[in-house]
Amino acid sequence: MDPQALFMQASQIEQQSQQAQQHLQMIEEQIKELDDFKSHLDSLKGKKDQELLAGLGKGVFVKTDLTSDQLYVNVGSGVVVQKTPDQAKTTIDSQIKQLQEARLHITAQIETMNQQLMSLFQEVQKAQEKEEKQEKKK
Repeated sequence: MDPQALFMQASQIEQQSQQAQQHLQMIEEQIKELDDFKSHLDSLKGKKDQELLAGLGKGVFVKTDLTSDQLYVNVGSGVVVQKTPDQAKTTIDSQIKQLQEARLHITAQIETMNQQLMSLFQEVQKAQEKEEKQEKKK
C-alpha cells in the first residue's frame, strides 16, 4: 500500500479514536454524577420532618419540608414509581455498573485503535523508506 493511502487510513482511525475518547469522557462524567447523587441520597437519612431545598431544575430551588422517606423515581416513558432511598441506590448502582462495563468496552476499542495506528505508522515509515531507496537507484 502506498504511504498516502496508509496515512489516510491512519487519519480515519485517529478520528474514530478521538470520538471514542469523547464518549469515554461523557461516561466518566455520568458515573461521577451518579456517585454524587448516591451520596446525596445518603444525606437524606434521618432528615425526616426537616426543611430542605428541593431542586426544580435549571438552578431553581424551592423550600420544602421532608415528610416522607419515599422518593418518586422516573423509570422511563413518563412512568414515575415510589421507591425508598435504598431502592433508588440499588437502581443507581445498576446504572453505574452498566456505565463501567461500557467504559471497559470503549477503553478496549481505543487500545485496539491505538495498536492499529502504531502498526499503520510503521507501515508508512517502511513504505517511505522503500520509496527513498527506489529513488536513489534512479
